[in-house]
Amino acid sequence: DEADEADDTGDTGDTGDTGDTGDTGGTAADACNLLTEEIDGGADGTVDSRKTYTYDADGNLLTLEVDSDADGTVDQRLTRTYNGDGNLLTEETDSDGDGTVDQRSTYTYDGEGNWITWEVDSDADGTVDQRYTFTYDTNGNQLVVEYDGDNDGTVDYRKTSTYDADGNVLTEAYDYDADGTVDQRYTFTYDTNGNRLTQAYDYDADGTVDSRDTNTYDADGNLLTRESDGDADGSVDQRSTYTYDADGNLLTTETDDDVDGTADRRSTYTYDADGNLLTEEYDADADGTVDQRYAFTYDTNGNRLTAEVDTDGDGTVDWLYTYTYDC
Repeated sequence: DEADEADDTGDTGDTGDTGDTGDTGGTAADACNLLTEEIDGGADGTVDSRKTYTYDADGNLLTLEVDSDADGTVDQRLTRTYNGDGNLLTEETDSDGDGTVDQRSTYTYDGEGNWITWEVDSDADGTVDQRYTFTYDTNGNQLVVEYDGDNDGTVDYRKTSTYDADGNVLTEAYDYDADGTVDQRYTFTYDTNGNRLTQAYDYDADGTVDSRDTNTYDADGNLLTRESDGDADGSVDQRSTYTYDADGNLLTTETDDDVDGTADRRSTYTYDADGNLLTEEYDADADGTVDQRYAFTYDTNGNRLTAEVDTDGDGTVDWLYTYTYDC
C-alpha cells in the first residue's frame, strides 16, 4: 500500500530483525558508495543477477540498473535527480529496460527541507495519478500525511501525529477513508532519555487499548526486554530479551512465545574488532541447532564485500552476495 509507504513515523523500535543481507549490521558503505551487487544463487560461482549504481559528487544515487539474469542487458532502470540541497526531486522507473520511462515520481520541499508533496505519475503519461501531502510543526515534526489515491482533489487517507517537547511521537491516528473518523490509534510513552517505554494499540479507535508492548533498557539505552500483552488484559503473552557486548553490539535475541520461561526462538550475532557484523545465526525453535546462518566479510574501510546465506543451516552456502565500492 503506497499510503503506508509514505508513512515514516511509525517505527516501533524493533531490534533484531534478521535476514536482509544488504542492511543487517549497518556497515555497508557508510563512507563509500556501493557500485555493484552480484547475486550468486546456489553459490556455484555463476552470477545470476547484478545491480549497478551511480552517484553524483555528493554521493546521491543517480541511477540503479538491474540485470535480473546477468546476461549483460539492463532489465530495469531507476533514475533520480536532486536539488542543490541534496533533496530528491524526481524518480523515474523504466520497468523493462527499454529506454522508456514507465513511472515518474516528483517531490517538493519547504524552505526547511521538509518533504511536502509526492506526486506519482504511474504510467508516465504526464498526468499525476496519486498525490501525497505532508505538513509539519515548527520543529520539523511530521503532523499530517494525506493521500489522494486518484488525484481528484479528495483526500482518501489521513494519518495524524502528535509529539512531546523532545520530538518523540506520542500518538498516531489513522483515518483510512479520510471521513473524519479515526479508525486506529497508537499511543506511546518514553523515559527521560527518549527511550520508548510503552506502545498501546487501539485497533478500532473505540478508546480501549487492544494490545500493549512494554520495553526496558540498560543505562546505555540498549533495549533489554520487550513484553507484549496481545489482548491488553494485563498478562504478558510474549517476551523478547536482548543482550549486548561492552560496545553496545547486539549479541543475542531470544523470544519466549508463551512466557513459560523457555526461549522458543534465538538469534546470535558476532562482530569483528571494528564492530562489523561477522555472523548471524538463527535457531528457529531454540533447540541449539542453527537453522539459518549469515556470514559477512569486509574491506579495511568497513565496506561489506560478501554476504553468505545458509538458508537451512546445513553448513553449505546457498546464496552468495558480492559487493564493490568506489573506495
